[in-house]
Amino acid sequence: MSQWTALAKLQQQAGQKEDRKHPRFRAHQMNCAKGEVADFSATGLRIVYRKKLKLEQGDQVMLELASPRGILRCEAVVMWVRQSSRKEFEVGYRFLSEDTHKQIRLFESGFDPLSIGYLDN
Repeated sequence: MSQWTALAKLQQQAGQKEDRKHPRFRAHQMNCAKGEVADFSATGLRIVYRKKLKLEQGDQVMLELASPRGILRCEAVVMWVRQSSRKEFEVGYRFLSEDTHKQIRLFESGFDPLSIGYLDN
């Protein structure tokens, strides 16, 4: 059983429901050069920016994510861009690498297993 599946089962047992193929988790103290990672899953992540970047759906980018546990570089494609408030923009990314090691490394660098990090939407 993968780490992702085990965590999803623990959440279901705790009464939380996740309809996604890969559950999402809140990122704690994880950011990148111009934004903050809001949440992530085994296949992608969402970053909140304070100003709009010149990104469009389909753009491929190299992300450098920093957390107290180190720096992780990963290649991703922009899936969507939206304005979440007057001064905030969100970008959804999908990882391009199928390398599980990088995905687990992201998990280790940003997920706090003692927190309630589950998202419904």
